[in-house]
Amino acid sequence: MSLAFSFALAKRYSDTYNALESTQTSLRLLNESLETKVVERTKTIAAQKEEIEQKTRILERDLAIAAKIQSALLPSDLPKIPNIRLAYRYEPMLDVGGDFVDSIVDRTGRAIGVFICDVTGHGTGAAMVASMVKMALQDWSDYLSDPGHMLTKMRAQLIGKLNGNFLTATIATFFPESGRLMIANAGHPETVILRKNFPRPELFRPSGMAINESMKTPYHTEITVLGPGDKLVLYTDGLPEAREPNGEFFGDENFFQLLSGCADQEPDSFCSSVIEHIREFTKEQHNSHDDMALLVLEYLGKPEARSFPFS
Repeated sequence: MSLAFSFALAKRYSDTYNALESTQTSLRLLNESLETKVVERTKTIAAQKEEIEQKTRILERDLAIAAKIQSALLPSDLPKIPNIRLAYRYEPMLDVGGDFVDSIVDRTGRAIGVFICDVTGHGTGAAMVASMVKMALQDWSDYLSDPGHMLTKMRAQLIGKLNGNFLTATIATFFPESGRLMIANAGHPETVILRKNFPRPELFRPSGMAINESMKTPYHTEITVLGPGDKLVLYTDGLPEAREPNGEFFGDENFFQLLSGCADQEPDSFCSSVIEHIREFTKEQHNSHDDMALLVLEYLGKPEARSFPFS
């Protein structure tokens, strides 16, 4: 009986040992499997991290290129003619976009043209389209007498080159001797005229669709008059569409009130005041993701001379 008991005890011990060994083997295999998965997952995460870093480097490079293109589009000097004050501001936001302004005096020195545009999108794509618009403006001094024709001509030159983008633009031509102002619009925000001693801004928006691959209707020129002390204001939608950190838009009503409040300032300080106010509204967190461009022309009255030196 003692022998049988010893045999049973030995078998129980053997079974327990085998079970323990089997459990240890299972644990070892599980650990090896987990280690393999961890290594594979680590490699996957490292590859994803490298891919993200590479895309970030490409994006940063593209934005740097776009910023250089954007800077080259903006005028370093504005034309100077008697009885006209002219200033602009361009405020880049988080993403480089396709906003830019331009100004030119015609060959006779009797008319000044101002231009503003906003290309959809951001980065190098928008900047490249904006550069093509700039090229289309090379001879625009020959077309200052008909801004609508200039927009129509510009659109014809851009057909097939927009790569799915579109742009809005305004061209205005001003004749200081007569005070005549000619405006053509391609889907751009209203042109604002601030009349001297008149509190409400006058909104002027000739009909015209944004420039795109499919739109073929010609643009037309409309005419109004500026009096001494009046201001012409062109802007891109990044100004009224600037947002607070909580997402609230500045809005058209507030923007037009802001322009009216700055109406007594000279164009240079006018532009600075508007941009500074928008910065304060956004808490300078650059969260509108859109550029801001502003151009102001002030008419001081009919010039005495009939020829205008310009630079």
